[in-house]
Amino acid sequence: VPRNLTALGSRLLFTCDDGVHGVELWVSDGTPGATHVLVDLVPGSSSSMPAEFAVLGSLAVFSASTGSEGRELWVTDGTAAGTR
Repeated sequence: VPRNLTALGSRLLFTCDDGVHGVELWVSDGTPGATHVLVDLVPGSSSSMPAEFAVLGSLAVFSASTGSEGRELWVTDGTAAGTR
């Protein structure tokens, strides 16, 4: 079930577990071919649990857990290269 639905320009960011990647950040432009995991912050079936999305202009900020440090602040422009 998609959660954390967040509009970012003409794209939709959301979190979902596809049974392969765990709960990760996804992106869609509304078409099946362009709906995919944006980044797998915790590779494999473990989850980064992205949450607490806020849109600031052309960027979205969110928190995610990528290791033993706990939750961290991330930012994305809706592309894999622009997610840091």
